[in-house]
Amino acid sequence: MTDYLPNVDLSADLSVDWLSSSISSDTSKTTSILLSIGSVQFAMAKTAYDRLTRSSGWRWAKVARIGRLPARQSLGPDDDSIELSGMIITERSGCDGVKQLRDLMSTGQPWPLIASSGHILGRWCIESVGETQSKLHSDGVPRKQTFSMKLSVYGEDYG
Repeated sequence: MTDYLPNVDLSADLSVDWLSSSISSDTSKTTSILLSIGSVQFAMAKTAYDRLTRSSGWRWAKVARIGRLPARQSLGPDDDSIELSGMIITERSGCDGVKQLRDLMSTGQPWPLIASSGHILGRWCIESVGETQSKLHSDGVPRKQTFSMKLSVYGEDYG
């Protein structure tokens, strides 16, 4: 199956300084960044997801034919979405991970999504961010936060 998103070099518009600093020949110093959207990095030591589900579609028009089954005509790609879920141990990585996701979402802008390999997956919209807090300290600060996030591809106009 081929990736229908064109390979577009968006690097002129992106800050990927974190990538060069995370790649090192000494693997003991390498930061385990899984994915990045905008300024938020999903990393093993901080805000990490444990489930990523990607759903892609293709649009087909139904064409009626007399005396035969309908035919289908390809109209091109349909929505592409990603759902992430994970857990944050706040004693290790702080309580601001979900807030950063909400702040990014509230800008109303699509953000570059970058894989750990440095491959730019295009611009994506954050549609929703969910959070559950548990194992609370006596002051109400959670020890554990689980989060979920839904992304949809922005739908660039290429060419």
